[in-house]
Amino acid sequence: MIEGSSQFVSLDTSGTIKIWDFKKFNCVQTLSLETVEDQHKFHPQAFGVIPKPRKLVLAGRTLNFFEYDRNYNPNAVDDSVAVGVCYRPQNNTILTPTGNKIKVWNALTGEIKRIYSDISQAEITVFKLDELKKRCLIGFSNGEAGAYNVLNGALLKTYTKHNSELTHILEAKDLGFIITASASDGTIKVHTDKTVNESELARVITLQEVALTAIIYQSLNKLIVTGTQNGIIAFWEAETGKFLGQCACFGQEEIASIVVLKDLDYIIAATSTGKIGIIVTPPSTLRYNKIFEFINYDDDGLKVPVYPVHMIWSHEKRFLFIADDRSWLKVYDLSDKIEDLYRHQEIEKEAKLKEVHSSKFTLRLPNISTSVPNKLWATKAHNDPIKALEYSEAENLLFTSALDKKVKIWNAETGKYIDALQQKYDGVEPTPIAYKKPGFEGIYSPDLTARVDLEHTNKVRNDFLKNQAELRALAEKYNIDSSAASKLGSFKTLKTMGSVKMPNLEYGSASPTRGSKKDKEEEKKDSPANKKFEAKASIFFKPGEEGDHKQRHALESVILSAYGGDEIGRTLTDIEEEEFDPFYNWRKIDINELEVKNSSPWRLHVNFQENKSNFDHHLSDVRKNFYDFIHFFNQDSEKST
Repeated sequence: MIEGSSQFVSLDTSGTIKIWDFKKFNCVQTLSLETVEDQHKFHPQAFGVIPKPRKLVLAGRTLNFFEYDRNYNPNAVDDSVAVGVCYRPQNNTILTPTGNKIKVWNALTGEIKRIYSDISQAEITVFKLDELKKRCLIGFSNGEAGAYNVLNGALLKTYTKHNSELTHILEAKDLGFIITASASDGTIKVHTDKTVNESELARVITLQEVALTAIIYQSLNKLIVTGTQNGIIAFWEAETGKFLGQCACFGQEEIASIVVLKDLDYIIAATSTGKIGIIVTPPSTLRYNKIFEFINYDDDGLKVPVYPVHMIWSHEKRFLFIADDRSWLKVYDLSDKIEDLYRHQEIEKEAKLKEVHSSKFTLRLPNISTSVPNKLWATKAHNDPIKALEYSEAENLLFTSALDKKVKIWNAETGKYIDALQQKYDGVEPTPIAYKKPGFEGIYSPDLTARVDLEHTNKVRNDFLKNQAELRALAEKYNIDSSAASKLGSFKTLKTMGSVKMPNLEYGSASPTRGSKKDKEEEKKDSPANKKFEAKASIFFKPGEEGDHKQRHALESVILSAYGGDEIGRTLTDIEEEEFDPFYNWRKIDINELEVKNSSPWRLHVNFQENKSNFDHHLSDVRKNFYDFIHFFNQDSEKST
């Protein structure tokens, strides 16, 4: 047990250490004392905790010390800079690689779920998830690269080592390749990736006397596109490594970033002077031509071109997200430009079908609008340079990591700041948004005063509609003001009355007291609940007239029947004394009835419906494949019979 915390440590005979959190009933961290390179077994005998400074000491054939991560800056994501950030929608987690470890955050609460520590002796320099988001593709400062299991941090396979630190790693899933690149040694290595635990070096592309600054894979034409510090954009055949050609559309300006346009023979490239242009790629006959260009200016009012450090292209929305050198986040709408490109593509297809296109037509550049793209929004994201940019289309979120050791989350549609990942100690425990009483269907609001379950709400609404005629009959029988009675036509009015704790005059007080009947009646009359009821019920009687006992009881009975018997007559004290179950089915809760909709200070709300829809589609495909197999098997059995 670690004193002063909710954690304890366990150690097994194989040398595996696990740190557990008994408040959350899960494993926080797993460490292993032995590696493949060890020449002897550790044979653990004992271990202990040093409180100040906090350390774990493990004794076996040797002594091992593990120092506690002190978290000097609780408002940052880590004491080291996060070199990347990736959102994984399958389990609503956010991954941030820092130093030689990976932190996995809960996107629903903002808390750290687990940490994959010491995955390598070197520091992580490049990080991304594969297309299926099942593996972490990681490059290190010593030139090594590997694929790791995203669920437990286990090493799956390694790739051929470079002579210097890795700066780029990407996947060509349709070809079964993993591509690693190092700007320092000028090499691009293509590895096979078709088997789970094996990988071979397929080919090496060497850049002579130039520094690699950008690289991307274009799946449409199966091309590797590279950019260098001297402004050259080169195109390579990914399957063979064959050099196809190059262009210098921006002169000698350094190529900062490249993105590809899906389903089109074009790329978008940005330079260190803020220029952003659309360039035609092979195999188009117009290849290597720049057909459109605009400049990314700063938003400080100086009208100075700014270097776009990172770019992300959204094919669905046709937006270009940019993180520039002055830590601004911007979004440009290129939808009109993309429409012009698709229109030109259709014209070319029609001409080829008619076999009337001439060489003059083939060399004609697309008639694209020359207007400057509309900038939808711009926001100052950090005070230090942005290190990484991530976009989640399904959740409509942007994630940024910067040299200030912060990871921030932004609304991709408006640019509004949402929240930041922080390794703070004083995390506020999430509070329930509703309570369910054991053995009953009723679900209550956080203050335990009203039911908020959909079943109850629908019942009240239906019962109220049924009781309208009875209420109007009572208004006539007991001489209740007709104008006040008409207010009962509003469900909201009746619901307001129902929220008051009314004493049940027939069955007695909810909290009986000793004494004579007369004393009890006096106590009821002076009780706060009775006074509240009188204040609410007075609007139903004509001015100057006091409702007698029968009037009050008749009106109360109807209201109580509409709200499920004497449930409303119970006091808050009675409810608080009962035991409540914080676990509930959220689909049964009437969210509109809740005053507190957010159960924790965390302000990020991910799209549950998107995840559920994807899972339902997956189950549907599995069932369909299963039934197709059964049908095929039955047909095959009948034929053989």
